[in-house]
Amino acid sequence: MRENKKKITKAQLKQIIQEELGQFQLSEDGHMDVPSARRKLKTSIEDAGQILQALEQMGDEGELPSWWMGKVTLAADYLNKARDYLLVSGE
Repeated sequence: MRENKKKITKAQLKQIIQEELGQFQLSEDGHMDVPSARRKLKTSIEDAGQILQALEQMGDEGELPSWWMGKVTLAADYLNKARDYLLVSGE
């Protein structure tokens, strides 16, 4: 006996998937919630502390590669902007 299966078009399938995904409103990495932000910031604090500790052991005469300084500068800028969003902009 043959089952009665309903066939859908590619466009219909795409529409169904978009509707289902639209319910979740995910960000790029899939996490928009406050607990996820807290976890990421705690990890950032730990990483920054370890980096600072290593830098303090190097002394002032040590040199760092420009690519590394670029990453630190970018991270500091991103954290500053994230802080401003929550504390300054009022959005």
